[in-house]
Amino acid sequence: MSNIHTVLTPVAELAAWGDLAKKSGIVPPSTSREQAMAIVQTGRELGLQPFQSLRSMSFISGRLTMSVQLQLALAKRQGVRLESLNETSDSCSVTLGRGDERITCTYTVDDARKAGLVKSGGAWERYGRQMLRWRAIGDALRLIAPDLVMGLLDPVEAESIDPVAIGSDEVHEGTPINATGTPRGDDSPEGADSPARISPAEPVSDAQLKKIHASFNELGITDKESRRNWISTLLGKSSISSSRDISKAEASAVIDALGEAIASQQKGAA
Repeated sequence: MSNIHTVLTPVAELAAWGDLAKKSGIVPPSTSREQAMAIVQTGRELGLQPFQSLRSMSFISGRLTMSVQLQLALAKRQGVRLESLNETSDSCSVTLGRGDERITCTYTVDDARKAGLVKSGGAWERYGRQMLRWRAIGDALRLIAPDLVMGLLDPVEAESIDPVAIGSDEVHEGTPINATGTPRGDDSPEGADSPARISPAEPVSDAQLKKIHASFNELGITDKESRRNWISTLLGKSSISSSRDISKAEASAVIDALGEAIASQQKGAA
């Protein structure tokens, strides 16, 4: 069952929260009023109070992110259990349960180095054990609760990948990024349409819509509202009235994200 609530907050109220967030300093100075408004609306859809959202969600490199701590708190509301946590100085293994399903994920310092996360004097050197813990938990949540995570990265992941151009309609010209925040290499599948080959202004195609609907069915997400909220959150939009409201480039990103979620679900079931 989806944990996303359909909550339409008046724009004037969101604007007031955006102004308050900026004036109070609860959000970083780089956060715009409109981004604060988007954070409050996203939080409302997740059943959170505005200040809860503003403390635990942020825009990093143009992407809306959610702290793993908040992801875990929301997941526990939906029946996710932290069954075991095994930590060493250079690795962390975590097992999460949800119903009859159990997922174990391990994250190591070597994984962090390969991802370019370990920098001299950085958080990974100073707080390595905590960083390993939350990355392992984040990976496990993505597998066992993709309906909750919905493609949102945690701030550390968002900082490690190329930024999104804010306010631009152009498709990013760097390495395509999957929903999990992992750069997609040249030898990996590009999905129904590659963002590097299509115009962002071109409308979504019928073939893409069929692929999106089929993927949602495979994930067990059948409610139209839940699907629209899933897509709008992934794309950083306040809301969409129909899947036809997205562009061909955006549809390609949605297909990639759904493919990641399906692969994670299948891996967890194996």
